[in-house]
Amino acid sequence: MNHRFPRRLAGAILATALLPALPQAAEPGSVLATVNGKALEQQTLDQYVARRPDRPSTPEALLQELINLELLVQDAEAKKLDQSPEFAVDMEMSRRSLLAQLALQDQLKSNPVSEESIREIYDRQFGAGGEEELKARHILLASEEEAKAVIAQLDGGADFASVAKERSTGPSGPQGGDLGWFSPGQMVPEFAAAASALEAGKYSQAPVQTQFGWHVILLEERRRSEPPPYEQVKPQIAEMLESMAVRDYLEGLRGSAKIEVK
Repeated sequence: MNHRFPRRLAGAILATALLPALPQAAEPGSVLATVNGKALEQQTLDQYVARRPDRPSTPEALLQELINLELLVQDAEAKKLDQSPEFAVDMEMSRRSLLAQLALQDQLKSNPVSEESIREIYDRQFGAGGEEELKARHILLASEEEAKAVIAQLDGGADFASVAKERSTGPSGPQGGDLGWFSPGQMVPEFAAAASALEAGKYSQAPVQTQFGWHVILLEERRRSEPPPYEQVKPQIAEMLESMAVRDYLEGLRGSAKIEVK
């Protein structure tokens, strides 16, 4: 049976009792501790920290983890656990996983995402400014006939906000039907299309039906939102381009390989 040791428990064991504080500026070859005659150098600690899960810890606790790790390794070797079939299988899987990671890292390092490509994506998405936003009010009614009657009221000079307070069944009714600023994508398609088609200051001349009922919509203003700063979205764009590069890299490997699925 293949027993897996819980990672949390392993972390707790490795992180027990602290040692005295480490030297502040140890050289890479400096010996920090010895375990049954085995020297643990600053370079070993640095390599351990670089591969360790990223969670806050003190230098003292990090050295203690490394000492506990070395004690466990020495005990496992004394019991010849490194000669077990389970160890061989896990080592092979670790080797394959590490090589795959190194292949991806080498590909990205050899073909880095350029500043120009990141800027091109940014300009394509935000060159015209941010997305369009609308500021609108609406009056929600239960039937088309009621909506038509409201439009007639408005045509007669009634105040839109006042009518909304009196007749709208929607939650914005008490606020005069005010929906504030929104992007069309935040609304159901029928409402978004009707609101987007209006001129600022105009209301819909025909009732607009959605899953919620019948609407009369007043578009008050339209604007374009401010695009996010380039430096703010640059990491996300770079990550997206790297993902695309990895996909293309794998597709190229698959395309040149002889793969037989049985």
